[in-house]
Amino acid sequence: MPELPEVDTVRRHMAMHLPGQTVTRVSLRRADLRFAIPVAAVQALEGRTLGEVHRRSKYLLLEAGTDLVLVHLGMSGRLFVQAVDDAPWQTHEH
Repeated sequence: MPELPEVDTVRRHMAMHLPGQTVTRVSLRRADLRFAIPVAAVQALEGRTLGEVHRRSKYLLLEAGTDLVLVHLGMSGRLFVQAVDDAPWQTHEH
């Protein structure tokens, strides 16, 4: 599990790429990870313009209009920024 400095490194990287970008598509591959994820709330992110990226403990908070997207890096500590037209996701990259 990533430590705080690694989480902040990812936050800084996200802050360089994501603010001002518009969410064009959201794909929820599993709605039942640790608890049920509200599908409608995830789909409502489409069309939103992303704002600042914050860190709270080991969580990343991404502004999406008036909402916040909560991101946890899991065990790998990695997050990918990938253009829509790039190669498809590999196994275990979600």
